Formats: sequence, structure tokens, C-alpha cells
Amino acid sequence: MSGIINIITDNCYFFVGLKAYLQAEGRVINQMSLNELKSTSLSSFGKEDVLVFHMSNSMKKMSFLISVAKFPGKFIFFQAK
Repeated sequence: MSGIINIITDNCYFFVGLKAYLQAEGRVINQMSLNELKSTSLSSFGKEDVLVFHMSNSMKKMSFLISVAKFPGKFIFFQAK
């Protein structure tokens, strides 16, 4: 089984579009807010999980969280304008 894709974004349109695109691969896709990510235990993420970051309003908070936490999965960053 492939890992879970967690999309951390404050843009619902971005999430819906990316989910529709990736749904064809049969993967589990979740939307998370930055606050949800902060409160989620690191042990709930697996090595095959992917975290997709797309934030426009919280870049400093997100950058700090990523640099301090040790997430076991893969990261993908999209710059929001």
C-alpha cells in the first residue's frame, strides 16, 4: 500500500484540484491546516507518506515547523502567490 498524501493548505481550490488529479492513482488524500499539522503526533506519519505544502499566509510559521519537526515522509512545496 502506498503512503498517504497530506495536503497542508489554506486554499480549498488548490486542494480540490490536486485531489481530483491524484485520485486516479487510488491514493488516500487528506487536507490539513497548519494548526492540525502542529497538533498531530509525528508517529502518525509513515515513511511512505507525502506532505504537500501550499501556504500563502503562514510561510514563516510553516518554515519554522518544518525545520524543528522531524517528519519521516517526503515533502513537496508549492509557492502560493
